Amino acid sequence: MAYVSLYRKWRPQTFADIVGQDHVTGTLVNAIRTGQVHHAMLFTGTRGTGKTSTARVLAKALNCEHGPTPEPDNTCEQCRSITNGTNLDVVEIDAASHGSVDDARDLREKASYAPAAARYKVYIVDEAHMVTTQGFNAMLKVLEEPPEHVRFVFCTTEPHKVIEAIRSRCQRHDFRRIRTAALVEDFARICEAEGVDIEPAALELVARAADGSHRDGLSRLDQVLTYAGPKVTLADVAQVLGALPAELRFDLAEALAAHRVADVLASVERVVDAGHDLHQFAREALEHLRDLYVLRVAPESTTLVDVTAETRERLGAQAERFGPGELGRLVRIVGETYLDLRTATDQRLVLEIGLAKAALPEASLDADALLTRIERLERRLSIGTTETPVPAAPAGRPTPAAEAGEEAAAATPPKGAAAAKAPAPATARAGTGAAAARVKAVPAAGAPAAKAVAPAAQEEPGWGPAEAAANVPVDLDLVRRSWPLVVERVQAASRVTASFLGNGQPVALEGRQVVVELPRDKRFEAEALTKDGRNQQVDAVLEAMLGGGLQIRVVVGDQPAAAEPQEEPGSSGADPAEPPPAAEFEVDPANDEGRPLDADADARAVADWAAKELGGQVIEERPNQGAARRGAGSRARGRPRRPGS
Repeated sequence: MAYVSLYRKWRPQTFADIVGQDHVTGTLVNAIRTGQVHHAMLFTGTRGTGKTSTARVLAKALNCEHGPTPEPDNTCEQCRSITNGTNLDVVEIDAASHGSVDDARDLREKASYAPAAARYKVYIVDEAHMVTTQGFNAMLKVLEEPPEHVRFVFCTTEPHKVIEAIRSRCQRHDFRRIRTAALVEDFARICEAEGVDIEPAALELVARAADGSHRDGLSRLDQVLTYAGPKVTLADVAQVLGALPAELRFDLAEALAAHRVADVLASVERVVDAGHDLHQFAREALEHLRDLYVLRVAPESTTLVDVTAETRERLGAQAERFGPGELGRLVRIVGETYLDLRTATDQRLVLEIGLAKAALPEASLDADALLTRIERLERRLSIGTTETPVPAAPAGRPTPAAEAGEEAAAATPPKGAAAAKAPAPATARAGTGAAAARVKAVPAAGAPAAKAVAPAAQEEPGWGPAEAAANVPVDLDLVRRSWPLVVERVQAASRVTASFLGNGQPVALEGRQVVVELPRDKRFEAEALTKDGRNQQVDAVLEAMLGGGLQIRVVVGDQPAAAEPQEEPGSSGADPAEPPPAAEFEVDPANDEGRPLDADADARAVADWAAKELGGQVIEERPNQGAARRGAGSRARGRPRRPGS
C-alpha cells in the first residue's frame, strides 16, 4: 500500500478533530442543531489552520444519512464518499485554476439542478481570492437568491481580495493561528497512535517550527519521523529542521543576566559550530527576550506568551533575574542587531558585538544602560536588607559592597555614614527632614544590617512595607545626582520643557514632592513648567528613573540667576561693575506675588527669554493699546531698551 503522509492520514473527520478553532466549530455545531446554517460562508485564516477540512466536515454533517447532525458517523455512504472525494453533490473548486468568468457561469448554471443523491449540494471554493472580479460578479445573483438545496463555502487566506459584494453576502468565520500548547497536545496524540516515542522538548520544538499551522507541523513531524524512526530526541529534531534548541536560548539569557560576556560569545560559537543560521538565532533570541519582558511586566497574563506550561514556568523564573528597564534595553539592542544582520558582510562579528554590548551596560553611557545598572544595584540592595547581617571583612581587604560601590558610585544612593556626615543644604525646606526620617539609609559595610523602612514609612498611606523593602530609598542626594539625567530624559520628550527645567535645581524632598527652585528672574519659566502638562512629563521621567511616585513642585527663589561673565573694562561703553538698570513697575498692593499689572509684562518676558536663549535681539517694543487706555495709575512704566535696540 502506498505511503500516506501524516497530514493526509490524520485529516480531521469530525468537528471534534479540528484543533484550536473552537470558536468556529462551536458556531457551526449550533447552526446545524437549530437549522440556521447560512447559505454562503467565508472561511479565512492563515495556511494549515483547517479551513478546507472544516468545509468538508460541514458537508458531511449536512448530508449524513442520520442527519443533518453535528456529529457525522463517517460510516454511511454519503460520509464515506465525501471523505474519498467521490461525492457528486460536494464539489471542490480550485479557484487558482478555475476562477474565470466562464467557470463562474458554469457553477451558476449547475447550482440550479437538484442534488443527485445527497440532501444538499455543497460548493467548496478553495483559494477564493484568486477568482477574478468578473467571475465574482457572475456569482452575485446565485449568492443573493440561492436555491434552497445549495450551500457555498469560500476558503481564502486573503479575504481583502474578495470583493465587498461577495463578502457582504457571506457569513465570515476567521480561523486563528493554533497555539503551541494545542499543537504539542495533538502531536503527542498522533505520535502515540503511530507508536513513536518522542521527547516532550522535541515535540515543542516541532510545534514552534509550525508557526501556528497544523498542516505545517505535521509535515515537519513526518520529516523527523522519517529521519529518526520510532524514537525521536531533541537532537534529532534540531538536526533535521535546523532549529535551535530551547536550551540555547535559555543559556544565552542566563549569560546576559549575569553579564558574562565570555558565555555570550560561547553561545554564538555553538551556533556557528552547529552550522545554524545566525540571523535565525538572533530572531529566536529576540523572541525569547520578548517573552521574558512580557512575563516581567505582565506576569498575570496567560495568553500573551505562546508556550507550554512547563516552559512558561521556566521563563517566569528567569524573568525575575532581570529588571523591566534592563529587558527593554536588551530587546532594543538585540532588535537593532537583528536588523543589521540583514546587510552585514560578517554576520558573526556584528552579532558578537551586539550581544557583548547587551551584556555590558557598564560600557555604555546612554540612559538605558544607567537605568540597567541602577536596577541591578536595587536588586542587590533589596536582597541584602532581607538577609542576615554580613560579617565585617578582614583588614586590608575591600568588601564586595565596596567593590560594587566603586563600580557605580555615580548611580548608588549614599550609605548611612556618608549621609550622616554630609551637611544639609542651606536652601533645603523643612520637609526634607521628614523625608529623611521616613526612610533609613542602607547600612555601611561591616555594620549590623538595619531595617530598610522606618515605622513611619509603613504607616504612611500608599507606601506599603512590600514596596518600600523592594526599592532603594530615595533621598534628596540621589535626586540631585540624577538631576542632569532627568533633564536629558525630559529633553527627549520636549526640548522646551527641558530648557525651562534646566534653570532649576532640586532643593528639598517634601514627602513625595521634589521641590525644584528657579531663580527670581526665571518666573516665566517657573509658571510655564506648571502649564500644558509639562510637570506631568517630568513626573513620568522621575517615576521611570527613581520610582516612589515622585512629583515636582516648582518654586521661585529669592536670588537671581548667576550673572554671565562680563567683558573686559574698556571693551564697551558700559561699566561691568554697574548692574543694568532695573525695570520699574507700579505694583498693586493686593497682588501678593508682586507681579506687574502691565499687560505687556508677559509678552516682554517671552521676548526677553527668547532673546537670551535663542541669541536674538529686541528691536522694538510696542505698548498694548488696551492697557494704555486703562490709565497711568494701573500701567507699568516702560522697560529700558537694550543697547542697540
